[in-house]
Amino acid sequence: MLIAMRLYLILLALVIAVQAAVFQNAEAPQNRTVSSELFAELEELSRLVAISYCVGYQGIQKPFTCLSHCSEFPGLELVQTFDTGILSNSCGYIALSHTPAYPPRILVIFRGTNSVSNFLSDLQTSPTDYIPYATTHGRQCTNCTVHSGFMRAWNATREVILPQLQVLRQQYPRYPIVFAGHSMGGAVAGIGGLELKSARDIWGKTGVVSFGEPMFGNAGMARFVDENFGCWDTTAEHENCTYKRVTHAQDPVPLLPPAEWGWRQHGSEIFISKPGLPPIAEDMRLCSGPKDPACLDGDGELKEAAASSAIAQKIIARADGTIDGVVKRGLVPPRWQIWQLLFAHREYIWRLGLCYDPDWPWDDRQAPPVPTNYEL
Repeated sequence: MLIAMRLYLILLALVIAVQAAVFQNAEAPQNRTVSSELFAELEELSRLVAISYCVGYQGIQKPFTCLSHCSEFPGLELVQTFDTGILSNSCGYIALSHTPAYPPRILVIFRGTNSVSNFLSDLQTSPTDYIPYATTHGRQCTNCTVHSGFMRAWNATREVILPQLQVLRQQYPRYPIVFAGHSMGGAVAGIGGLELKSARDIWGKTGVVSFGEPMFGNAGMARFVDENFGCWDTTAEHENCTYKRVTHAQDPVPLLPPAEWGWRQHGSEIFISKPGLPPIAEDMRLCSGPKDPACLDGDGELKEAAASSAIAQKIIARADGTIDGVVKRGLVPPRWQIWQLLFAHREYIWRLGLCYDPDWPWDDRQAPPVPTNYEL
């Protein structure tokens, strides 16, 4: 009897200790700090995405030269550029990075839309059913819809780049494929990366990094993205997830199209809390899930501005086709200056949206003045 009582007390003590440890871990704040290694990765990819804005302007030439940041990547190998035309509005480039200078990668970089007017018009497009091209490991996308404009852009692009990626996969079978893009290009990169990721037996390791990515699917689509990229467990989201969705303070684009229309954002958010440039690692925060109140989703006024911008999408053509016309017609809250929101949409570690020499004549990552019609 005495022995049984002692065993019971020992067991009870163990249970109490385990419960205390679990409670302590649950109450302890998660480490949201971005490591110096992750910051360096995102900073590098931000420059590579900035280069994509030279496609369709002054171009990118082999081996890897352009007006933008190309000189900062000696040894990077340009494979091809692509431009699917004005109807699908998708362009960018494919490049190779080799060791020892860079991590071994096949890079597929997407440029954002080249004008704000076109971008706002793109967001009006209705959703369509999403049907994966291949699911070799049993996952199906249930009740999934996708933004038909972004899907159309990817469908036009895949005809151009997939044959090239098949060749590169045979030549470099151990190189992971990294899709990256800004704004609309981030959404197209996400859809394209998802296709390759859902057919992993064919393409191998695939990851996505996006900057200022708008929503491109409904709740089912967002869940399918998180499941395929290993982002469904928010407690270990950024450790296991191979999709990095970077947002920036005061940028309304990741909140568009509006959730009231049925759109949902997926997880894996990394939030830049500093409004201006340049940020440092301490200005970036690892977020938990797609609606972390400590990240972009927690800005209620920004949501209001995004909702007003959604109204502007419907009548921008009647507002003389410029952002100034939208402002004059009172389509955004007066306390929100829309040009400030658009600058926030471009300031992702480096200022994106223009093909320009970052060393002349502007310093400290500054770009030339933006014209009043905001043709980016």
